[in-house]
Amino acid sequence: MTILRVSQLYGGAYEMIQHAPLALQCGLTKAQLDDMPNWRESPLFDERQRALMGYVDAMLEKRGAVEDATYNEFARLFSPQEIVEITVLTGFYYNNILMTNALRIERDPPGAAPGTC
Repeated sequence: MTILRVSQLYGGAYEMIQHAPLALQCGLTKAQLDDMPNWRESPLFDERQRALMGYVDAMLEKRGAVEDATYNEFARLFSPQEIVEITVLTGFYYNNILMTNALRIERDPPGAAPGTC
């Protein structure tokens, strides 16, 4: 979800194509993927998923200045190790999107084999 959310926010078409099939394999539904841009209003996401997307959105939109309420809700539902991993992943994929877009990295053809969970 982290990679997909960063990709949605910053135009990561390459990353979306690469990671959406994995997200489906790992338990997200097609409806959730489709509704992720509207996650705040959507009934399709649980408390943990909402906290994750709220944190990712805040981290990127506020350049790391995540408000206490957002961070506290995230920290209530995720372990310290998960918080570090999600934070690093968010920053990495933000940078990755900048590079793949700038370098005009071509997307894999439809039907290319995705990785695994």
